[in-house]
Amino acid sequence: MTDHSKKGYGSMTQAEVKKRLLTVDIAYRRYAAARDKADSYRMQLMGRAVRYEEKGGRSESNSTEEGYMKLSELDESTDTAKASWLCAREDAERIIAMCPAEIWVQVLTYRYLNRYRFEDIAMVLGYSDRHIYRAHKKALQFLAAEL
Repeated sequence: MTDHSKKGYGSMTQAEVKKRLLTVDIAYRRYAAARDKADSYRMQLMGRAVRYEEKGGRSESNSTEEGYMKLSELDESTDTAKASWLCAREDAERIIAMCPAEIWVQVLTYRYLNRYRFEDIAMVLGYSDRHIYRAHKKALQFLAAEL
């Protein structure tokens, strides 16, 4: 019988599985921060107009135009962060779908994709906190052996 817990045999530890699932939360926080920064900057720019010189050309030192260029960069950064979050979410969904027990799928989905606390998961699913903790641990054990 081989020991699959050693590196090189394709299995992961529970901590590694948990870390991989937590990348969804980290990526979401990055996306939310980028989105909020862009939205805040967008609000600051509202009502500003691009200044033109008397001859019809744009002014060389136009802070409003520069502001919109910066906003464009912030929006691009937000789009990149969102794509990263959605990719991490898809990866986590694939991992969670490997679980054979529906309670495991529900617990992991609420915990890592919906960002619920264990107590809230227990209340939503109608189980005790202890039952949810056990289901979470068993799901991570299963996934560690499978991945």
